[in-house]
Formats: sequence, C-alpha cells, structure tokens
Amino acid sequence: MKKGCFKYLIRKITPYKLRYFIRIIRNGRFREYITEIKQFKNDKNYIPSDFPLYLSIAAIVKNETPYIAEWIEYHLLVGVQKFFIYDNESTDNLREYLESYIKDGIVEYTYFSGKRQQLVAYNEIISRYKYSSFWIVFIDIDEFLVPILAETISEFLHDFEDIPGIEINQMLYGSSGHLKKTAGLVIERFKDHSPYDHPINRGVKSIVNPRYVFYMATAHVAEYYNGEHSVSTEKIKNIEGSLDRLSLHDKMRINHYGVKSLEEFTSRIDLGRTSSPGKLPIKEFFNRDHNEIKNDAIMDKYIPIIKENLKKKNEAAE
Repeated sequence: MKKGCFKYLIRKITPYKLRYFIRIIRNGRFREYITEIKQFKNDKNYIPSDFPLYLSIAAIVKNETPYIAEWIEYHLLVGVQKFFIYDNESTDNLREYLESYIKDGIVEYTYFSGKRQQLVAYNEIISRYKYSSFWIVFIDIDEFLVPILAETISEFLHDFEDIPGIEINQMLYGSSGHLKKTAGLVIERFKDHSPYDHPINRGVKSIVNPRYVFYMATAHVAEYYNGEHSVSTEKIKNIEGSLDRLSLHDKMRINHYGVKSLEEFTSRIDLGRTSSPGKLPIKEFFNRDHNEIKNDAIMDKYIPIIKENLKKKNEAAE
C-alpha cells in the first residue's frame, strides 16, 4: 500500500475528535486548549446583539494600494461594516491612502512587520477582535465575497448564527486575455473564469464566529473548540477537507482575481508573500489563467455604484 493511501486509511478509521486532539498535542497547544476551553463555554452563548459589529473582514496586506479602495467599497455594499487591515511592510503609502476610511471608522489599521506573518496576524485578530464582531471573514484583497441569492452577506449569515464557521468556495478568475493593465475596476476588467466544477474551485476561505475559533490552522480554515465543525453553504458539516469535497457556488462564492493581467501578475513577483517564503513563480500565471466561462455578469450591478462612491471619495480628499 502506498504511503499516501495508508495515511488516508488511518484518517478514515480514526474518530474525528481523536484526530482533532492529536493535532492539538502535535502542535504543542494542549495546555493552551485546557486553559481556554473554560472561556469558550461562556463565549459560545453570545448573540449578535451583544456586539457593536455584525460582520467584519480581516486581511493582511502588502502593497495593495491600487486595489484596496474598490475592494472596500464593494464589501460595504454587501453588508460588511468594518475592515481589520494588517499592513505587512507595504511600501506604497497604504496607511496614508486609507486615512479617510480610518477616520470614518471603516478601517482599523495595524502595521505588522516580519516574514510569513499571515497566520500570526490572523490569530492575533481572533484574540483582539472576538468581542467586537459577531462574524469575521478572512480573505485577501484579490478576493470578493459574493452573495448569490441574498442581497447581502449579512442576510445570508442570519441563518447560520448557531454555527462555528462557514467555508466558502472560490471562483478563480483569469486574465480575460489582458496582457497589460488597463483602466477600470478589477471586477469590470476581468469577467472570465474557470469552470464551476474545476478542482481549483474546491479551495475555500472561512467566515468564522471568532469565539468558537481555537486558532486559525491555515489561511483557509480554523480549528474550533471541542472539535466542532464548520459547515458548507448548504449547512453540511465539513467532515472531509475542502479538496475532497465538491465545490458549491449556488448561495455564496468568493470571486478570486488572483491572476489579473500578465503585467500585473509579473509586477508582484518580487514583492514576496505574506504566507510563505520565496517569490511567486511566473508559471503560476499560466497555471491559474482559466477563462473558460466567458463574460460572467454577476458583478456588473455593483460597478456604477462603486465608481460613483470612489469618485465622491476622491473629490472629498481634494
């Protein structure tokens, strides 16, 4: 039997709760767990009205000034109230650019230095803001959380308030054939994406009830107290890892503009990443540049509103 097959077999026959505690012990977190589980038993009883915020987004950012205002304005339209922005050594005047959002109480900004800081930042955010916001979403600046049936993300979440977290599948967008950066919003310039059932779209990001989160295990998923499970958008418990499940896009999805134009992709190669060492290789552009589904209009209704809001913001700053 191959090594990978043996590991899979062991995982299938070992009870989930046992695997959960083995992971905690292996990661050296068992004493921390014993200390914090008492607090969790109290925290899990909180309800939305106990918090100043219902829905917030957390992101660690590095040199995203050209894109971040569109990302903020879009998410304000779909129900996000606050943005916890951790700046990982940006050199493009991000703090100054966000000043008006900070003054308006929309962005809470933190400068966060160091290499491979994504999970460090995420876990600090859980600890720091778990009593500030009922829900926290962990996504990147090139990811847009899109409600499909509900008008807003908040409306969608009302039916999940007794659940530790929800894993949302991505929809990977390609370059739409653009070699150069052109004028316009990201959601306006790139409308072609990968097939719905493509394996790459099994990737997920999480919306979490932060009081249920023991720690963020990866940038994608959390470990929850008591070995509790997150669920899919269909409220099915996520027993298997996301890559072993079919992707769901019928109620909520994350539009992932991780490619953009070739020029934009290559301009980021030397910047490094917040989650792992090394540069992003150019071959990743061609691996990710999926454009099979053409001219998806799902974001079109937001474009004129975002443009108008950005225009007003710029005029007020002059």
